[in-house]
Amino acid sequence: MDYNEISKITVIASSPQFDLRVGMTVSEGGTTSQYYKHFDLHKIYYVCEGEATLETDDGSFKLKKGVLGFVGYNRTSRLINVSDDFKRVVICLYRVNKNSNMIFNLIDKEIADKNIYPVSKNFQNCIEYIMDYMKNEYDNYIPAIEYMAIPLLYEFFNITKLKFNFSYKNIEKESDDRKVKMEKYIYKNIYRKISAEEVAKYMNMSLRQLNRILNNTCGWTVKHQIDGMKYNEAKKILVNTKLNLVEISSKLGFSSEHSFITFFKRMSGITPKNYRENHMKPDFDLSSTERRKYVPKE
Repeated sequence: MDYNEISKITVIASSPQFDLRVGMTVSEGGTTSQYYKHFDLHKIYYVCEGEATLETDDGSFKLKKGVLGFVGYNRTSRLINVSDDFKRVVICLYRVNKNSNMIFNLIDKEIADKNIYPVSKNFQNCIEYIMDYMKNEYDNYIPAIEYMAIPLLYEFFNITKLKFNFSYKNIEKESDDRKVKMEKYIYKNIYRKISAEEVAKYMNMSLRQLNRILNNTCGWTVKHQIDGMKYNEAKKILVNTKLNLVEISSKLGFSSEHSFITFFKRMSGITPKNYRENHMKPDFDLSSTERRKYVPKE
C-alpha cells in the first residue's frame, strides 16, 4: 500500500559549527515492502500517531508515539505500519558543504549503532511548530522553519547524548594539526612519486584512519590531497618556467609525459599546453632552448 504524503519541505540549517540540509516529509499510511539503503543521508522517524515496525541492519524495532527511530547513512531500513492510523514525520539530514562533514560523520560515529530513542518535550514542540507552518503555509513560512531547524537538531543531539560541542572542538583541533603536518610532508616530497600509503605511514596511522580524518574536516582523501598539491605545483611550473612537458612530468614524479597530461586534464579539464598558453607571461618564448631551474617559493 502506498503512503499518503501530506506535506514536504527542505531547508538549510546553518549554525556557527555546521551546515546541514534538512528534508522533512509528513505522511500517513503505507507499507514499505522493500529495503532502502540510505546513501549519504541520516534518517530520523518521528511517530505522530499509530505504530510501525522499523527493520534495519541491526534488527527489528517497534516505533510508536513517544520514540524516535534513527537510521544512519549507508544502512538499509524498511518501515512497516501495524496500525491504520500510522502517521509520521521523516527527517533526512544531508551534507551541504565541507562544513557539514564534521557533524555528519560525528553523528555516524557516536549514535548510528542505536536505532530507538525517547522523544523529549522540546523535540516534540519543535516538530509541532514546523508541522503547523508546513500545513498552513503562512507568509515567510520557510524562514520560520529554517529558524526552528537548528533547535530541532540540537534537541536531537541532546536526546541521543551526542557530545557535540566537546567532540567537535577536540576533533577539529587534532585534525587541523595532522593536516598541516601531512601537507608539509607532501610538499617536501612533491618532486617525486608519492603514495597515500607512504603519507599514512609517515603520520603513524593507517590509511583508513587518515582518510577518515581528512574526509571529516575537508571532504577528501589523502590521494585527493596529493593530487591537488601536485596539480598546483604543475600550474606554477607551467607559468613560471620554460620546461617542456617531458621535463615537467619527470620533475613531478610521473612515469611519462602521457600520464602527466592525462592527470592534468583530469584535474583541470584542459591540457597542460592549453593552460600554459592561457596563462603565459608576456616575455615568455617557448621556442627558446634555454631552460631555467625552477625553485618553488617558500
